[in-house]
Amino acid sequence: MSRAIMSRAAKVVQGVRLTGHCARVAALAAALALLSGCASQPPKPAPWRAQLVASQDLNPDASGRPSPVVVRVFQLRGDGEFAGAEFFALYASEKETLGASLLGREEFVLEPGEQRELVLDLDAQTRYLGALAAFRDIRSARWRALIPAPERRLSDVLRKDFVTIAVGADSVTIAVQD
Repeated sequence: MSRAIMSRAAKVVQGVRLTGHCARVAALAAALALLSGCASQPPKPAPWRAQLVASQDLNPDASGRPSPVVVRVFQLRGDGEFAGAEFFALYASEKETLGASLLGREEFVLEPGEQRELVLDLDAQTRYLGALAAFRDIRSARWRALIPAPERRLSDVLRKDFVTIAVGADSVTIAVQD
């Protein structure tokens, strides 16, 4: 009788051991899956402070009076599509015009003399920043600006530099300020 009890006890102990071993293997596999998932995502760049600055003589109308202007800021993978685009194609159908190069876009309406602070959360794949200003007299305006995207890591979060997008009477520029 004691032999039968011992046999049953051995089977129970073996079952517990097997269950414990399976549990450890499953936990290890889950931990490895979680770690590999974390490693596959690229680190998100630190956000950039940006400033939109409009001149007092912004976008003059036919009488020379300053007028508001629409400004779009683009995050781009490449510069070719943006640099080669015609204004009306880019303004009316940016997704079709820029294709896979377009990562993101923000739009603002600036009043003459306005200054606006904002934060640019750049996509990790952003290689260029583009700006477009929809001036009244587009044929004589410098309506497009393009620069390589500033590189930024999370360790740069305390840096004081920022992106300035300046819109004058008939031109737009982008610069990184220290």
